[in-house]
Amino acid sequence: MRVQYKYPGDPVTDVDLMFGREFKDKHRGREMVLHTANETSRVPWPDETAVCDACNDEVSDLDPCALTDWGLFCGPCFTRIIKPHVLSRKEE
Repeated sequence: MRVQYKYPGDPVTDVDLMFGREFKDKHRGREMVLHTANETSRVPWPDETAVCDACNDEVSDLDPCALTDWGLFCGPCFTRIIKPHVLSRKEE
């Protein structure tokens, strides 16, 4: 399921709501781009790993999560960080 949210001063952004297993299945075989001060490298995405970018907790297969353009959020972090800014259908 896709919803939209908007932080004050930022553009409207999409967020995909799913479960941990869906996230792992959708990202199997992809590469992550890692940026450091001196270089950019690509590494294989670990197929069986889903980690919240806000709190670093692992997202289990049956746990709800949210994927934005800038990260994966576990259910509690989504509720705390993004949900207050989700737009109702009439605002889209």
